[in-house]
Amino acid sequence: SASVFFLSVLHALHDSFRKLRSFVFIERISEVTDIFEHERDFRRIAERVSSGRRDALQAAAVEVLETALVQFIGDPRMHHLARDLLAHARELVNRLAIQDSVELNLLGTVARYDAIGGAYRSAESLYRRQVHAARRLLGSDHPTTLSLQRTLAQVLRAVGALHDAKALLEEVVAGFEALRDINRSDLGSALNDLGLVLRELGHSAGAEAKFERALGIYRFVYGPEHFEVAAVLNNLGMVQRDFGRLRAAAATYQQALDIKERFYDEHAVELATTLNNLALVREDLGELSTARELIERALQIEE
Repeated sequence: SASVFFLSVLHALHDSFRKLRSFVFIERISEVTDIFEHERDFRRIAERVSSGRRDALQAAAVEVLETALVQFIGDPRMHHLARDLLAHARELVNRLAIQDSVELNLLGTVARYDAIGGAYRSAESLYRRQVHAARRLLGSDHPTTLSLQRTLAQVLRAVGALHDAKALLEEVVAGFEALRDINRSDLGSALNDLGLVLRELGHSAGAEAKFERALGIYRFVYGPEHFEVAAVLNNLGMVQRDFGRLRAAAATYQQALDIKERFYDEHAVELATTLNNLALVREDLGELSTARELIERALQIEE
């Protein structure tokens, strides 16, 4: 039964968090697992637990898993610790009907781990389910729903479903525009993503227009010297190079590099992409010694 399943998951989590010495989580789980001290037969426990208590068991399992997995996801060195927890989370989301925001977030977190691990088809399936649930819980025009659709579009782009990604991002952009706040950072992000998809589809003119709009929004929201501005400048430089506007592309890449150098350490990997792109343009312009210096610097970072 479902209650037996949630009890078994909570017990496994309890042991896992003890191994991780994560006392905050142990305390949270212990609110509903004090019965484990005296009984290990989950079916017998389930028979004694009230329906309200079962709801608490389920909520605790979802909440603790979501909190822990989000904590670990930002550090690849911690992913091996999350492996067992992720297996429990996957079992949970397969059983849940997704009835609240915490369950919705757990579903997205499992999908995100899949995407990071390169399991894009699994991630796509989970993200599609998350978007469907968000539309039901929040409405199709809610900013959270639109942001989740954008995430799904990123996975579609990763698997090469560019036309599907384009259609979804156009829907997201229209949704954010309908909110009548033209300077939303999430609108800028959607426009930037749409620009990337359009460029990969060969629509460089359309891509350039999206990047220009995204750049204007980011400069308004973050100021002209923000790393998000640098990211869009890097994308805009790619389109300018596509059109053969090499001087413009070089100037745009240099702007992006100048901003990144103020934000990041000189050996930060975030600099390598722009250094490589700027080197290619300098080579196109016949400035071979400058291009060589840029490439050597990028290689030092990538090592």
